[in-house]
Amino acid sequence: MDSRLGAHLACHRGTFRFGGYLQYLGLLCLGLGVIGLLEGSGTALDGLYGLVVGALLLTRTVLRWRQRVDVHQHGFVWRQLTGTRTVLSTEIRSLRRIDVMSVGQGNFQQAEITLTNKKVLTINAVQDVQRLLLLVSASMQQNHDLTESAP
Repeated sequence: MDSRLGAHLACHRGTFRFGGYLQYLGLLCLGLGVIGLLEGSGTALDGLYGLVVGALLLTRTVLRWRQRVDVHQHGFVWRQLTGTRTVLSTEIRSLRRIDVMSVGQGNFQQAEITLTNKKVLTINAVQDVQRLLLLVSASMQQNHDLTESAP
């Protein structure tokens, strides 16, 4: 852990429920693929197609589910299966909560964090997005207060 981050404040984990209909379609394809392989009435290739399509549809769900955001006094660490990103509060320009209404995935919230280098991080499918943004905002404010009071 980066010592510049300070004490750990909270952990926000990814949730499985934001997969939407693709999650259910992926599970259905996996199930049909297994049945196709075990049944043997068709070709094994049909079962294999079901397994591959099901795995592809579930990839996005698994990537979202296996993420975690650890909020610290002076920033946060965003861990995903694809890598880890450490963001100090001094690197954050703005925070925004977006309410998304999707036919396929239902209603959910996501955090949009704009960095000083103009990159935008979009964190979705985590528990309690509002609390995540409040904690990150508080760490930004605390860091701003410390820099103003320095001689």
